[in-house]
Amino acid sequence: MKIPAKFENSISEKNFSHCSVCGADLIANNKDYLIEKAYKRFANNLGEELLFEIAVCFDCAETMKGELSKESLESISAFFQKKSFEQKQANPNPDPSILLGQCLLSGKNLCDMQEYQVYAHCRGGQLADHHSYYMLSDEIIEEIQELLSDHTRDQLQKFSDDNLGIPPELKKLFSNGDLIIL
Repeated sequence: MKIPAKFENSISEKNFSHCSVCGADLIANNKDYLIEKAYKRFANNLGEELLFEIAVCFDCAETMKGELSKESLESISAFFQKKSFEQKQANPNPDPSILLGQCLLSGKNLCDMQEYQVYAHCRGGQLADHHSYYMLSDEIIEEIQELLSDHTRDQLQKFSDDNLGIPPELKKLFSNGDLIIL
């Protein structure tokens, strides 16, 4: 399945072709990889700003995951399971066309968010499957942040510093800890 335009590289306006961490060719090697993008929305529907974007091959994602605390990983997994179950109870037959229009775990609509993050699991130049992308709201990201150990926060901050190249003026936007790389 074609990767939605929302997940294209903002500079080339094409699909990501290389891992942002190790530089591996994602397309030629038919690698599994994750895309994550964070956005800040402006009031009165005046648009949005991309805060960061990254494509990470599964090899690099697994390496990073291995550096996070076991407690944080277990807490995040339990949180996702609980919230997913709640959403399935509230909406047992979700419309796949709204995957980028509302939060996967809260059901909050995009128009009600100040910030949000989108995620996609891709393989080569395609989505891994037709349900392999989703959005998380600012509130859910904050709830996830509260679950993280100090060690995990430090590791995520180091990963961000090493791989995202966020300018100091944008880092202020994340001073409350809302940055998360999943």
